[in-house]
Amino acid sequence: MRSLYITQKYGILKRKCGSLFFKNNEVEKEIPINQVDMIHIFGNVTLSSGAISLLTAKHIPVYFYNRNGKFKGYLMTPHYKSDGIILIKQFEAYYDKNRRLSIAKGFLEGAKKSMMIVLKNDKDSLEKIKNIDFEANNYSELLGKESNLWKIFYSSLRSQLKYFSFERREYNPPKDEVNALISFGNSVLYSTILSKIYETGLNPKISYLHEIMRYRDSLIFDISEIFKPLFVGRFILYNKCFVG
Repeated sequence: MRSLYITQKYGILKRKCGSLFFKNNEVEKEIPINQVDMIHIFGNVTLSSGAISLLTAKHIPVYFYNRNGKFKGYLMTPHYKSDGIILIKQFEAYYDKNRRLSIAKGFLEGAKKSMMIVLKNDKDSLEKIKNIDFEANNYSELLGKESNLWKIFYSSLRSQLKYFSFERREYNPPKDEVNALISFGNSVLYSTILSKIYETGLNPKISYLHEIMRYRDSLIFDISEIFKPLFVGRFILYNKCFVG
């Protein structure tokens, strides 16, 4: 997907001749609408009514983040699929204990495989991850294994970093540069996953591994288990700015 990232501290995004135009005191840039699939905004940027009209007509979602890179909300068009049969099956799977547990295990199996790909050069951590199984009778036990999995992953990340300090995963707010980068990467990943969930017709609030909470799209966190190591962790570990 072709994503546009607007990182200017302020500005206005307008419609101009059937396309988008961004402007502030420092930048004036035309953005061809047919070259954008989604937009991520990280500053105090205003969308004109013309821009909103164009974005909704073209079904282009817009995601907003605060100055720390934390996801705030989104503008999403109503063209995304809504299938009653899919929703019924999603709820049935949630209320069936065995099916829900099986789906939850599947997300962690995906995370495990992704971590093994990313940590292929760390044989000690690789062996520890291989030895984790997801046999569990309840969700709290399964979440405990998920926690152990990520502890091994972040421990390996810490041991391989050369130029930055990273003691442990901390957020709200992040305590160091690496935590800030992880939080930022996760926020962008969550937005992308949300777009894909809506395209399937699933309800993003019905999850299987993570607990359902009011006003929280928890299915995002289930699915992100698979992709966080590949898209966020691998970016850090394979970047010479961090590991030399």
